[in-house]
Amino acid sequence: MIKRKIIIKYFLPKVLLLIMLLVVSCKGRSFKIDKDEISSMAIVVPDTANSIVLLAADELKKHIYLIFDKNIAISDFSDKDRFRKRIFIEIKPDSYEKKLDPEKSVYIIKRNSIYIF
Repeated sequence: MIKRKIIIKYFLPKVLLLIMLLVVSCKGRSFKIDKDEISSMAIVVPDTANSIVLLAADELKKHIYLIFDKNIAISDFSDKDRFRKRIFIEIKPDSYEKKLDPEKSVYIIKRNSIYIF
């Protein structure tokens, strides 16, 4: 019974979020990674990023390289304007005002940016 409660409390919301993410990313205005545009893209981390955020950015960079055979830049927030498309890690958009519990995460996909926090 305890395992079922743990699955329902922690894993089910993440699975539902993943399904919603897939549905949202199938719309016409979704963020698209094109092999020819990777040089104009960046993974953006906060200026005061901790080691966990930097590790997440590095892992994402490695996986993008494995898929597209091209490197994507990792940039500080202060240098974000150099890039046309951005994947923000641990950075909330200005319009997001909800308070999150520590165990929750949010993905927001826009035309030229993805926010993961």
